[in-house]
Amino acid sequence: MDEATTDFIQGCVAASFAGGGARVIDAAEIPLGFNALWRLRVGHDGASLDLVLRRYTHWLTWHASDDREKAAREAAAIEHARAHGLPVPALYGHGPDWTLVAHVDGRRLLPLDPGAVLDARPARSLAALLARLHNLPLPEGPFPRVSTATALRTIRERAASAGDARLSAAAARLRPLDDGPPVFVHGDPHPGNALFDDDFGVAGVIDWEDAAIADRRFDVAMAYWWMLERTPSIAGEFIAAYEAASGGPVRDLPRWLAFATVRAWAVAAALRAAGHALALFSTEEEVAEAERRLSAAAW
Repeated sequence: MDEATTDFIQGCVAASFAGGGARVIDAAEIPLGFNALWRLRVGHDGASLDLVLRRYTHWLTWHASDDREKAAREAAAIEHARAHGLPVPALYGHGPDWTLVAHVDGRRLLPLDPGAVLDARPARSLAALLARLHNLPLPEGPFPRVSTATALRTIRERAASAGDARLSAAAARLRPLDDGPPVFVHGDPHPGNALFDDDFGVAGVIDWEDAAIADRRFDVAMAYWWMLERTPSIAGEFIAAYEAASGGPVRDLPRWLAFATVRAWAVAAALRAAGHALALFSTEEEVAEAERRLSAAAW
C-alpha cells in the first residue's frame, strides 16, 4: 500500500473518532466493485473494531451523472434505515468522497455464474426487507425525488453520449409510467448488495449511495432484472414474496421490468465511458433480450 493511500486511510479514521485515540492496526484492500474498499482493524478505547472504508472513484448514480452527494447520501440513508430497525452496518464517519462503516458478517451471493440455481430463501428475505424499507417514513437529507420522467431523461442522455444506436433506439421506445406514491428506495437493491446469514436471512444491506424518494417499483423492478439476468430460478419467488409482504400486486410489472432493463443498459454504457470495465450488455444476447422486453411491454 502506497504512502498516499495509507495517509488517506489514517485521515478518514482520525476524522471518524471524536477526541482522537483511534489507530489503524491493519488495512487490507477488498477487490470488489468499482469503488476503492478496504477492510480495517482499528484500535479505539481498548477495543478492536472491524470496519470497512469505502472511497468513491466515480460520481455516477442511476439518477445523476455527476452526483457529488453520494457519500453524504449513503451516510444519511444508513442512519435512517438503522434508526428504524433495518439491518444495515453502523456508520462511523463520512467525508466528501468516503464512508466508514462496521463490517457485516455474512455471506455474499457474488460472484455468480449466469443461470446459477440458488435456494429461494435469499430472494424471499430480500423481498421482505424491501417491503419494510418502502414503508419507512420518508427521510430528510440529500435524497433526490425521482420520477420515471426524470429517470427517462437521464437514460436518454446517457444513450446519446454513448453513441450506441441500439441503446438510443431502446431509450426512445420508453415512455414515462404512472408513478405511484413516493417512498424511500435503496436504488440498487439486488442480492449482490446484501449479506446473508447462515439461514439466508438478510444480515446487512450495503451500498446506499443510490437511495432516493421514488416509486417502490424502481427497487422491485431493478432487483427483479438482476435476478432474471443472474439467478432466474429465484426471480419469480422474489416477486411473489414482495407482493405477499407488501400486501398487494406489483402493477404493470412488464413495463417496469423493461424500464429497469434499459436503465441498467444506460448505466453500464456510462460506466464504460468513464473507464470502468463492465461486461453487462456487451453481447448480442443481452441486447436482444432488452429489446424483447420492450416489445413484451408493448413499447
